[in-house]
Amino acid sequence: MTGPTTNLPWLTPWLLSTYHYRRENYAEAFPFIKEAFDKAQYCAGVHQYLLVNKYIELSAKTNKWKDFTRGIHWAGYLDIDVRWLRKEQPTKEKLEFVYEIMKRARYGD
Repeated sequence: MTGPTTNLPWLTPWLLSTYHYRRENYAEAFPFIKEAFDKAQYCAGVHQYLLVNKYIELSAKTNKWKDFTRGIHWAGYLDIDVRWLRKEQPTKEKLEFVYEIMKRARYGD
């Protein structure tokens, strides 16, 4: 049997994270975006811009530096632009800057 949970296993947790994000419940949103990120890595291909950037942003908002850098590295592997970093080299100083900006920024997607 196939369906959204077998073909798109990341979709439901991504939607749940979006629900909590829009309510500004970032701590509640993070486990869902982490699950979506983990499930999408090898099945969603390069079309992960919104998901990866939301994972990076929620990692910053919930003070999860390790997850934040994990998202940055995955974005680089897939050649996905990261908000506030774009094509710049991810130096420690630049990552710290992006981390602080992402803690405060809020996007509508």
